[in-house]
Amino acid sequence: MPVAFSYSSGPKTDPSMPHRLRKVFAVNIRNASTNAVSQQIAQLDLRAHTMAIGENGVGKSSFMRLIPLFYGASPERILRGTQKHHLIGYTLPGPSSAVAFEYERETEDDLRLVVMFAKPGAERPEFMIVEGAYKESYFVDENGDFVDRDRFKDRLEAMNIEVSPRFELHEYRSVILYEHRHTKEARSLRPWAARHSLGPSSLFGLDLIAVAMTSEKITFRDLQNLVLERLNDSAFEGARNSNARQLRKDRKDVDSWLANVKHAQEVLNDTARKKVIEEQAGKVGQIALDLGSLRAACDLSIDRRVATLDQLDLELGKLTVAMHDLEQSATEGAATHARAVSESKTQLASAAVAVEEIQGQEQHFTSIGIKSLVAEHALQGQYTHDKQVTTTEHNSLTERANDAQQVLQVTLANLEKDLQARKGQIQTQRETATRECEAQVAAVEEERNGVIAELDSAPAAPRLVEIDELIAQHRGGIGSHEALARVAEAPEEAQEHLAGAEASLAQANQVLSERKQYVERTRLEVKSGDGLQTQTLQTLNQAEAQLVDAAAHHEVLQAQLNPPAGSVLATLRAQPTALWTGAAKVLDPERLLRTDLTARFEDGAFRAAELKQQDGPDVEESEEVNVGPLRLNVAPIELPQWATQDGARARIAASAANLESIRARHKEAHTAAKKAQTDLDAARKALQTGEHELNRATTNQVDTAEAVVRAKKHVALELERVRKGHAEEAAKLRLAVSALTSEFNTLTKDEQARRGSVLRQFDERIGKLRTQRDEALAQLTVEAGAADTGDKEQRVKAQEAHDRALEGLGVDPAKVQVLNERIGALDAKLVAIAQNAHNVAAWRKFELELLPLKPEREARAQELRRRAEAAADEKTKFEKGLMEKRAALTTAEAKARSSRNATQEELDNLRRLRTQLLAPYRLQGPAHVGDDAYYTLSTTTKTRLDMLGTATQRLESVTRDLCSRMRERQSSISQWLDGVQAAHNALVQQREQDGLGDAYLPHERAVDWGRAVCDWFEPLTHRQYHIALRHEMDGYFAAAESFVNHIANFESRVDELNRQFQRALDQATGFKRFNNLQIKISSSATSSPALKALREMRDVSLSRLSSHRTALAANPQLPSEEEVVLVRSFRDQIPDTGTLSVDLDEHVRLAFELEEMGRHIKIDNDRSMQGLSSTGLTVLITMMFLLGFLGIVRGPRSPVGMTWVLDEVGRVSPSNMLQYLDALTHQNVTAVCAAPSIDPALGALFASAHLFEDDGSLVKSNADDEEFDLEAEETVQ
Repeated sequence: MPVAFSYSSGPKTDPSMPHRLRKVFAVNIRNASTNAVSQQIAQLDLRAHTMAIGENGVGKSSFMRLIPLFYGASPERILRGTQKHHLIGYTLPGPSSAVAFEYERETEDDLRLVVMFAKPGAERPEFMIVEGAYKESYFVDENGDFVDRDRFKDRLEAMNIEVSPRFELHEYRSVILYEHRHTKEARSLRPWAARHSLGPSSLFGLDLIAVAMTSEKITFRDLQNLVLERLNDSAFEGARNSNARQLRKDRKDVDSWLANVKHAQEVLNDTARKKVIEEQAGKVGQIALDLGSLRAACDLSIDRRVATLDQLDLELGKLTVAMHDLEQSATEGAATHARAVSESKTQLASAAVAVEEIQGQEQHFTSIGIKSLVAEHALQGQYTHDKQVTTTEHNSLTERANDAQQVLQVTLANLEKDLQARKGQIQTQRETATRECEAQVAAVEEERNGVIAELDSAPAAPRLVEIDELIAQHRGGIGSHEALARVAEAPEEAQEHLAGAEASLAQANQVLSERKQYVERTRLEVKSGDGLQTQTLQTLNQAEAQLVDAAAHHEVLQAQLNPPAGSVLATLRAQPTALWTGAAKVLDPERLLRTDLTARFEDGAFRAAELKQQDGPDVEESEEVNVGPLRLNVAPIELPQWATQDGARARIAASAANLESIRARHKEAHTAAKKAQTDLDAARKALQTGEHELNRATTNQVDTAEAVVRAKKHVALELERVRKGHAEEAAKLRLAVSALTSEFNTLTKDEQARRGSVLRQFDERIGKLRTQRDEALAQLTVEAGAADTGDKEQRVKAQEAHDRALEGLGVDPAKVQVLNERIGALDAKLVAIAQNAHNVAAWRKFELELLPLKPEREARAQELRRRAEAAADEKTKFEKGLMEKRAALTTAEAKARSSRNATQEELDNLRRLRTQLLAPYRLQGPAHVGDDAYYTLSTTTKTRLDMLGTATQRLESVTRDLCSRMRERQSSISQWLDGVQAAHNALVQQREQDGLGDAYLPHERAVDWGRAVCDWFEPLTHRQYHIALRHEMDGYFAAAESFVNHIANFESRVDELNRQFQRALDQATGFKRFNNLQIKISSSATSSPALKALREMRDVSLSRLSSHRTALAANPQLPSEEEVVLVRSFRDQIPDTGTLSVDLDEHVRLAFELEEMGRHIKIDNDRSMQGLSSTGLTVLITMMFLLGFLGIVRGPRSPVGMTWVLDEVGRVSPSNMLQYLDALTHQNVTAVCAAPSIDPALGALFASAHLFEDDGSLVKSNADDEEFDLEAEETVQ
């Protein structure tokens, strides 16, 4: 916009205007001419425009350079571009060298004195502020010596003069300029600033203007740097950093976060392993409970075995007594029955001999065919008669041939006589042989009868007796078994087993019912626990949200007490309260700390405040505030608490109390959630155990039901087995009887054979004798036959001769032959009858005397045999009974002893099983149902132990896998796992130290460790880690948002600074030489390509996090994929160095545009500035820029004055200088201009002049004094 400039002749300054530097005192500083301390106190009065005159090298430029130090400028900045490096050490060479700045605050009576010494041993100044005006006595003691820096403070305090502490340069600058820096140190300086600051509000940046005004040769770049310095203050007032904005995030950290999120998601998604661990832990626990049940079953079985052993020992004692009694009665009974059997056998043997005598003779007569002999003997008469008839017929036939017949008769008679003689001889030999044979046979038979008598009287063979007894015993057993088979019952053991199985079934049914009820209750508890856990987690989330909200609110309240630079609240508090109390009533407290709103006060606000003050208190109260086109009267609205320090502190106190209350509620919610988690874990564990017990109880019920069925079948089978056993025993006994009978028969036959053998031996002897007789008789018979044959041959020859003679006589010889043969046959029969007549006689005697006695003797023998058998039966029955009793006792004893041995062995095995395998398993599940024998328990135990080992190994393996997954990255997950493992190992170690290591079984360790690892999956466990990841993510979002906002804020500040310059130029007094001066400040930082992704992240952050920050702060869920994508994009923008830098200074552009003499000029670099028409124009443009800058620093209508240092003013024409000084006066700026000499025309424009002498002194001359005789300096047009 065009600026109107007016010319003012003779500009004057008001020496009484407050808030300005009045005088500068150089105390014993270096004399430029002598290069030694001056031993002078030189005074430069700056209350009006003044000239500093002195030859080159006299030290006026060095003196002028001290003035910016009053405004807190650093020596380095002052010397920049001068080729000099030591301002403090050079100017203040001695310990008493000092520079004192006297300045005025509210009034002329409100003076302060800033004293600057060189810091010992360093090229740094130190400052002290003294209450009151300058006094020479402060610096010169009573002896006229200069006071050195070490005694200065003590000297003044001894004079009851209040002196501030020694300030470093940055501390002093913060005090003198009332900088609003937000550090602990800066806050501690505020009381000093309130008492000693140059102005009533912050003058941050005034030191930079002071340096710029002092510069011998200022370039366009210097002006641009000044702009950059000014822009630098918005982020942190009092900072002296570059305008480079850096986003410092190590890519490795972001990569680590991304990897941690991925890892956490992978771990959290690894529910398969978690499920396997839980299943295996449950399985291990179930098997351990089974082993506990087996241990209890083993204990019960041991108790039963001990009771059984006691019972068996008692039973064995009773059996021993019974066996002793039985053996005593057996001895007595055996003797009695043995005598009876022996007597009966003796009588039976005698009867048998008598019977065998008859049977022997009867057998002899039978053998010789006695009956045919008797029959032949009875026909003897018939044979004799037949012979006589036949002989008669023969004789009648042969009467005609008597002679021949007589010859034949004589021949035949002779032959007969010879034959009979021979036969008589043979018969005699036969009878002799027969008598001898009979005598010998009689002797042998007598011997035989003796032997038979001995055999009959001898006792029966033992085996036959035994067989006889066994047969009797077996027949009795057959009857017993057949009777028992009909009335048999199942064994008592089987019936007891059935009763036990039925009792177990009843118990199993009851346990199953109880377990079902327990599981149902536990499921309800788990369901309730799930609900309670959800509720407590929700409460905890709400409490955390409230805590985050309360903490954030508390931080906001604390920040409101000390708001950040550039914020709305800081802008408000930088101005008098009266200016903004009305606005405070309608401002949103949530936006007070925002630094991106470019808060500023309009000029109208200051004018309104002044008018209100001028109207006085009697004017009717009316507070009006403009909100856009709307104007509000806010007088009825109470002033908010944040508007005052006391109100802000009260709000902080209330917020702190509320925060503590919320923390307590959060702690309670966390405790409740933890308790709910613990209770839920316990309920789940109880449900798992209950379900296992239910499964076990169900299995037991099924097993016991099946056991009952099996027991019933077993009873039926046992009954059948018993019956079958009896039948088989009976069959076996029958087979045994048959075998024994066969053996008896065989033995009897053998006995009979032996008897027969003996008899046969006798018979053989008799037979041999008879054979010898018969052989002799046969020989005799042969001889008789030979005689007969010879006789027959002679007879045949005689007959043939006779037949021939008969034929000669007419007689039939054939008929005669037939009659002869018949007569011969009858003769043979009669001879045989005669020969056997003695056998027939013997038979008839036997038949009359002995044979009739046979039935009686046989009956007697039968009776005696019956008696013998009865005696034997009695003996057998006795022995059988004895044997049965002995067998029963022996069997019972053997059974009892076998049972005892088996029971003892079973007991020993059970005790070993209990001690060696089952002892560690203390927890017991449902009672073990089934066989409690060692083999069953041992087999089941070993099976369960194998299953336990396998399940434990599986559990350990899966747990290791999950731990490996959790330790894939060094993160909070692995740290949590390390902590859990350390606690677990500490527990194991403590148990070992307490001697309980063996009691902490491997499977228990595996289960506890597996469940401890699985605790990570519980929301209450991993929620903090997830929240931490979210907080870290929020940090990335906040960093991106902050980075982008910083740049956006920077550009806003650039825009605002541009507007401020325009407003400041509007208020500046113009120059006729040029018009329409415009200063344009712009920035292109937001066009950086690197900001695109971060801006997107900022936009998402604003849309999501800003409105939901409280909820997200306590969100226990892992970041979403969308959020991870954003963070990954964020990571991609970070260079490998870890710092994303944007040098905002490089993006700032400064340009001047004006019209000179109708010519449009644009200046945007050093070259264009150097190309101006004259040096004076450059100076004027620079001055207008700096004045505009000064207006920005001081603020509208600021009462603070400024001292402007202009060296070598001879380059400026008087006309330009007049406009220059007029503009400065208008801006409440006092000029001090240095020159080696002065043009009177220029000198007339200044109120005073100061002459720099060679000795280091200053001589002041006012405008009314006599003019100095100075050589004029060429004026630059």
